Amino acid sequence: MNATTGPRGAQDTLVSQAFGAKDYDRARGYLNCCQVWMLLLAGACAVALYYTEAILLKIDAAGEETAVDTATHPWPAILTVC
Repeated sequence: MNATTGPRGAQDTLVSQAFGAKDYDRARGYLNCCQVWMLLLAGACAVALYYTEAILLKIDAAGEETAVDTATHPWPAILTVC
C-alpha cells in the first residue's frame, strides 16, 4: 500500500494546506490525527502478525507435512515459513 493513497494522502494534503496558510494549530491537529490513525493501523498489523500462525492453523492453510510442534521447537516453525 502506498503511503500517499487513501485517508493518509488526504491527511497529507490537509496538513500542507494548513501549513501553507500559516494555520499552525490546525496543521498540528491534522498531524496528531494522522499519528493516531497510523498507531491504530500499526496495532492492527501487530495483532494480525501475532496471531498469524493460529489463523493459518485454524483455516488449515498448512498441510500435514509442514506441521511442527511449536511448543517444544518454536524456531523450526518460523524457519519453515520462510
